[in-house]
Amino acid sequence: MRPLIAQGADTIVLGCTHYSFLAALIAEVAGADVTLIDPAPAIVAELGRRLTANNLRAAETRAGSELFWTTGPIPQVTAVIARLWTAPVRVRAMPG
Repeated sequence: MRPLIAQGADTIVLGCTHYSFLAALIAEVAGADVTLIDPAPAIVAELGRRLTANNLRAAETRAGSELFWTTGPIPQVTAVIARLWTAPVRVRAMPG
């Protein structure tokens, strides 16, 4: 971030939905004069629209569960996700 700011960047777009987890830290490093744009809320809204349009929303109102897939080493990926996630983490290797 610092090299971008040093070159005069005044707006930073988080180019991956994973960066939302780091938005507060990025904003702190970038400073108050830098605008941070997080597209994740728009992506979630669009996903909701597409699920509805294609009649793919679950009928149940019960809570879902998460399963994370990775091509990386499971212990390291699990450790990183566990620091960011608020629920127990299940990580599996991508088939391949």
